[in-house]
Amino acid sequence: ESNYGILYAYNLHADLLRSTDFPSSYYARRSENYINRSFQPIVKNIVTDYGATLNYQSPTIPTFLNVYHTDTQQTQLDGSPDFKLSEDHVEFQTSWDPNDHHHLDLNYQYVAVGQENPGSFLQNYETQNLAANHIWQIDSAGRYTLSQNLNYSSQTGSFSFDHLRLNELLRLRHSDTFETALNYSYDQQQYATSISNSHQATASFTHRLFESLTTTGQLGASITSS
Repeated sequence: ESNYGILYAYNLHADLLRSTDFPSSYYARRSENYINRSFQPIVKNIVTDYGATLNYQSPTIPTFLNVYHTDTQQTQLDGSPDFKLSEDHVEFQTSWDPNDHHHLDLNYQYVAVGQENPGSFLQNYETQNLAANHIWQIDSAGRYTLSQNLNYSSQTGSFSFDHLRLNELLRLRHSDTFETALNYSYDQQQYATSISNSHQATASFTHRLFESLTTTGQLGASITSS
């Protein structure tokens, strides 16, 4: 209880199956407080959030999933709304080793935001981020390695965009003193009024004649269109 009224809050948390390969946790929280603002009315600030975390503790495909929602609401003492923010989040991670030569990683994030400020501001948008990585050890000795990366991000709303990037890197260790590498990357950026595409390829070598003498060289080309 406060001078302005009764506050109530809660904090609930549960852990399930902690000793298994599928542990999970769940929570729900609510808090209230009053904010004194200079030369402005006092507002009541309420924050409510809840979510769940799921895990798969596998030696070959470990997986993590986190989902949660948050609400922040500010109202004046007479109950008039002053500000509201709502957020939804999804986070996903996993990796996979199909054999001794391949390794894959996958990460994904999603955020949905809704904001309301009566009389001055209203904006809703969503963002997504995806990152996938693949490493291939072509030979058993690990002399030849191919790394592949894919990154994608997007946003909706007033400042919408899409961004895609692909990168491939092949490393060749011909001997203990001589290495070469081939790299290719593709980049695409798209906005409401424009789109651009970029291709870049490079080839390089490194030669170590002595510990104190290293020779490197690189040749590349790029093309950009919009």
